[in-house]
Amino acid sequence: MGPLVVLQSGNVEAIIERLAAENVICSGRHDGLRISFHVHNTRNGVGTVLELLKKNRKLMEPGANAA
Repeated sequence: MGPLVVLQSGNVEAIIERLAAENVICSGRHDGLRISFHVHNTRNGVGTVLELLKKNRKLMEPGANAA
């Protein structure tokens, strides 16, 4: 197993949909975005996740809408 990260999100459902559209598998836990890395993930893959989070950071803010 690898590191497990849970980030608080204002719109968990919307950020999961955005990441899934880019083939990133993640899930939600209450108001948190759950991302779990494993041995098969590459640095490029982790970089992709970080770039997608940056691109969609408004969805991570409290009270965010999926605009």
